[in-house]
Amino acid sequence: THPLSSARIDHVRNHVEESTIPKGQYPKSYDVLHQRMVAKLYGFLESPEHTLQKYPLSNKSVAGRLARAIAYYKMPDVEKSMVEMDSLLKEAPNDPFFHELKGQILFENGRVADALASYEKAVALLPDSPLILSDLAKVELAQPEPKARSAVSHLEKANGLDNTNPDTWHMLAVAYGKTGNLGMSALAQAEESSLLADYKTALAQVNQALTLLKESTPARQRAQDLKAVAIEMERKAKEGESLF
Repeated sequence: THPLSSARIDHVRNHVEESTIPKGQYPKSYDVLHQRMVAKLYGFLESPEHTLQKYPLSNKSVAGRLARAIAYYKMPDVEKSMVEMDSLLKEAPNDPFFHELKGQILFENGRVADALASYEKAVALLPDSPLILSDLAKVELAQPEPKARSAVSHLEKANGLDNTNPDTWHMLAVAYGKTGNLGMSALAQAEESSLLADYKTALAQVNQALTLLKESTPARQRAQDLKAVAIEMERKAKEGESLF
């Protein structure tokens, strides 16, 4: 889902070269998945005009409709985008990634209530995806009456699966704040800042957390650990060392 680094390219190239599967004998279902991946990347990275040229209305494939849905959303023409997405979901109602993309399109065009239903369906179908859980929480927090407690639950689960995403920690800080849990909000901000190598903010937030969190709790122990990390980052910065 992101531009590939040279290390990732080398890893994939090595995997292909070392594979024991004879050329052309991989499962044919992979073709559709690859076509979907290419179409999604093309739709997001290229202009709508180029996407619609490459994937014209005559292309009724899954990849073609997926690419056009993204192109229309970027124009923006949400109604045309929804026509393509709904045709995909009619054929594959249990595809979590179609529900996720529909939710993204709706959310980014201000239809937050409709987006919530799509993300909830995506999570129901793929409950252990940290990125989809994080996006669901973002939509929950954007509702007219924010669903902060539900967002906290989803973000905590997302971090339990992958705790290296600064955006997830940022949203968790917001969600904790909306529920009145200021100690945990400060701790989440410290986690975010640590991942971004912003040791000054990390120190400030972790010190705030330590004034609010109860003694002898896992959260307070984590705050103390983060403080040690931030202090070490500060030392390295002053001595001109790499922070990572």
